[in-house]
Amino acid sequence: MSLARTIIAIAALALTTTSVEGRSSGQICKYRGNTYAESEHAVGTTLTCTCSEGRWVNCEENMNSNNSGDDDTGNSSVNGAQLGFNDFLNNFDARDFVIDYSTLPGATELGGTVQAANRNNVPVMQAAKMTHTRFHIAPCGINLPHIHPRGTESIYIIEGALTVGFVTESGRLITNDVIVDQSTFFPRGLIHYQQNMGCEPAGYISMLDDSDAGLLVVSGVLGNLPSEALEATFDEDAEFVNQLLMGLPTGPARGRAECFVRCGLSSNVPF
Repeated sequence: MSLARTIIAIAALALTTTSVEGRSSGQICKYRGNTYAESEHAVGTTLTCTCSEGRWVNCEENMNSNNSGDDDTGNSSVNGAQLGFNDFLNNFDARDFVIDYSTLPGATELGGTVQAANRNNVPVMQAAKMTHTRFHIAPCGINLPHIHPRGTESIYIIEGALTVGFVTESGRLITNDVIVDQSTFFPRGLIHYQQNMGCEPAGYISMLDDSDAGLLVVSGVLGNLPSEALEATFDEDAEFVNQLLMGLPTGPARGRAECFVRCGLSSNVPF
């Protein structure tokens, strides 16, 4: 389903002139004369959407939808109403287009903090079909090897320096050291990482080219595989595999002890 068609269908569900109020008041949403509370779902002809803070967000195409093709004209007839990209944008205030990381909640792990701006907490991101995330990586910290199955990731360095890398399908390892005002990217579906080998904090903005690019952290999903598969992979017994998996981090983690010694840092002090 193309970006234009997706946005058109979202607009049709939330804004159709014959049956939907274009801008809901308070914390409720309205569709075809019905009122929906926070987190309730509305099922339209093409999409099922969730009510969030008075807007329809997280719209997913219905299984019985007949939408197909790549119509990028910006207009389409859905439920009898001609709607396009502009109608979707008009559902938001001007400030909705600004991402303020000073107000976004963050998830802090031992190796840093992650602040994600995605379609869940910044609904207008659906229009951009993107996800933005601010990373603050502590000295000697690492954003663990991971995969985005549905998105290519670009990063722009705003503080410090990072060692980054990814592995191609042929097994080639591509690594680089990047500093402030430099950017790089990691192709869709390839395993990659970002590591702060220095003694000062590092920060960067990550941009994914899909509002639902997905995330698989290698250390976080290994334990979901059967023990027999892991024992065969590592050619070790179950006891070794269990010890290996015990306490594996899933978010930004601390690096090697050598880095802490070199930087005069204590690995026992939380970030």
